[in-house]
Amino acid sequence: MIVGMWVLADGMSGMTDASATDRPSIPWTVPTVFTTEPEPAAALARHDAGLIALAAGRYLDAAHLLAQAIAEDAEVSRPAARLARAEALARSGRPDEAAAELRRAALEPVRESDQPWALVPRMARAQGLIALARGDHELARRRLSEAAAGWQRHLSHNAGTEFLANFVDLGRAPIVGLVEPGWELRRLTAELARLDKLTQVS
Repeated sequence: MIVGMWVLADGMSGMTDASATDRPSIPWTVPTVFTTEPEPAAALARHDAGLIALAAGRYLDAAHLLAQAIAEDAEVSRPAARLARAEALARSGRPDEAAAELRRAALEPVRESDQPWALVPRMARAQGLIALARGDHELARRRLSEAAAGWQRHLSHNAGTEFLANFVDLGRAPIVGLVEPGWELRRLTAELARLDKLTQVS
């Protein structure tokens, strides 16, 4: 078992709430006992820690951890990991790096465990966040709206096939990373509402 601890901000009630916050980076602890674990387990743990950091609004930490996991060939969805890192970079105010990561995500081979049906709306959302980081509110709204429409079409998706695909492609049951269209749609709805407020203010 990997020994470690994540210290998240007080009052964080879950990934849904945390992902909508933009908070300055504060000290937090990531797992530090990787040297005693097999490399595949360490890489997987770094990937999962990166997703938790992203959900908690620790965007630079997330970008760093996800980059490590990708470089170490963690047994995860590489397109999804790159899209998550693109989001972290965009939210960190690094849109050019985010766009480069997005291009790398588009070049990754896709397996069934990568949930191909979900990659298009996820990529559209990442493009929207990059546009937002560049101050292009019109393009951001268009891409975020495209992503929301994509999730709307998949609300009835049954995630059961992803469990089997993870066993076949990755050799394990999914722990993090399965996509929930309803949650994604709610998140995008909130992001579009914040963008509308930002546009009205400006």
